Amino acid sequence: MPLFETYESAFATKEADAAPKVTMVSPENGSVGEKVGQPIILGFDSVMSTISVEAALSISPHFQYSIVWTDDTVATIQSHAPLDTNTKYTVTLNANAK
Repeated sequence: MPLFETYESAFATKEADAAPKVTMVSPENGSVGEKVGQPIILGFDSVMSTISVEAALSISPHFQYSIVWTDDTVATIQSHAPLDTNTKYTVTLNANAK
């Protein structure tokens, strides 16, 4: 049996948006003498998938933390206890963050 009437659907394509970028970090990369209780803040230039960012995030040495999001563009990472003194911490966000 043929279709009752002609059906047509149209759509347009566009160039992919630029990949999101980290635009703000606190404490700044390479800083020394930071307070052991201050949060770590990551700011992005576009709205992020919070789940993908949290899955892509690692901190070394590891500590227990919670993340609070502001407008899905700023992640505030707060440790559950003061960080160790005289310790270098490394925050890594792999490219799986969307």
